[in-house]
Amino acid sequence: MEKKKKTTILITLFEGCNFEMDATAPDLDELIKLVVKNRDEDFSNLTITCDDELFDIDAFKEAILKAIITFQQNIELNQSKLNDILKKIV
Repeated sequence: MEKKKKTTILITLFEGCNFEMDATAPDLDELIKLVVKNRDEDFSNLTITCDDELFDIDAFKEAILKAIITFQQNIELNQSKLNDILKKIV
């Protein structure tokens, strides 16, 4: 039985911040933790490379960017709500 080659995806979220994952078993929890840790960074120039020429880098990049933007917007919305509540309390 032939062993399937591991497909590696390298995501550069911003300069100096890289995340590598296996395409067949992506560790999205770790990617999310990295995004949370660096939530104030600009991810708009993120790059993705993959060692599988059939991997759709553009579609994957679009999905990752959309998820990050949605996540950042939710954080901003939650922070705004928290600030409103704190103003009412104080």
